[in-house]
Amino acid sequence: MAYHIAQICLSGHVINDKADEFPQYNQNFCEICGKTTITTCQHCGSKIRGQLAVTWMAADVIQPYSRPAFCAQCGKPYQWTEAAIKAAEEAIELMDELEPDDKKRFKENISDIISQTPRTKVAAKLIKRFLDKVAPGTGELFRQTVINLTVEGVKQLIWPQLPPSSPQ
Repeated sequence: MAYHIAQICLSGHVINDKADEFPQYNQNFCEICGKTTITTCQHCGSKIRGQLAVTWMAADVIQPYSRPAFCAQCGKPYQWTEAAIKAAEEAIELMDELEPDDKKRFKENISDIISQTPRTKVAAKLIKRFLDKVAPGTGELFRQTVINLTVEGVKQLIWPQLPPSSPQ
């Protein structure tokens, strides 16, 4: 399969999911947050995977573009993924109801809910258990920080009140 090249800002806002085909829509900076935009992985230099390239006849059957969390070539997290993990860790530090060991275990499980691994469902259950111990406002801060990176099936395990595939 062939893919277009995506242009995404360092905060993770998608600027153009077909930056190679429609360069007239590219921007040097994000109009939402002001951060620099990129089209290549900052670790290995490979192009950021954009929308699936299809003929106009198949255009109505492709899925909406979803910003990648990790580079398809080197496997490292993009800067927006790293920033979300850091923000989630900071939100965990604000959870006064948790003991230091619980905070440490909570942080250790974040990476498993943003990528599909054998530990993903276990990590989701552990995180749900931790979130049940904290005030709703603090838990909501954590949810808003990681929801767009969380693996789709895991969202329902941690936040059952969310409708499936709900827009964030």
